[in-house]
Amino acid sequence: MFSGNNIYWWCKDVNYFAGCLIGGGTAVNGALYFIPTDDDFSTTNGWPSGWQGQTLETGRSSLLARLPSTDIPSPDGKRYLDETYSVTEQILKPLGYTNITINGNVNWKDHAYGHPAYNFKNGKRMGPVPTYLQTAKARSNFRLVQYVYVKSVVRNGAQITGVQTNDTSLGPNGFIPVTAKGRVILSAGECENSSPYHHMLT
Repeated sequence: MFSGNNIYWWCKDVNYFAGCLIGGGTAVNGALYFIPTDDDFSTTNGWPSGWQGQTLETGRSSLLARLPSTDIPSPDGKRYLDETYSVTEQILKPLGYTNITINGNVNWKDHAYGHPAYNFKNGKRMGPVPTYLQTAKARSNFRLVQYVYVKSVVRNGAQITGVQTNDTSLGPNGFIPVTAKGRVILSAGECENSSPYHHMLT
């Protein structure tokens, strides 16, 4: 996408080299897919109590069922251009490092190496677009809008009443209200080296 003169995919609202398209990192980067350790979600790292243990494991299992990890992304089951791995293994193995499937045990990251993990299926990049988005699009109450910037969450005390956007076609002065039972999910943009896993948790 960055090799030609077509700037359609380029971000127009940031001052650095980035692609803006639905799909996030899986569409722009190499679809690398590294599942975080349990410790990443510990209370000492700022996560609230209740996100740990079985709750985290259930969420992870659900995610991996929908977005499985693989270290053989090609549809024929073969690895290509594997020279870098072979050189790295010659260095690390004699030093006592263990060859593992990177996402096989998310909590084993010390003195380990393995083939890169990807979020691919049948040789194609996966991620939220061919999975979660397709499920959402099948719902009668779902609407996808693009090029809309949320400026703020509007509150009445602790109660969220809606979001303020830049698109005046979506509501009065760009305001989109929510019902008393409505929810607002805030999801920050991920960096290009981020994984779909982080994208799903935001």
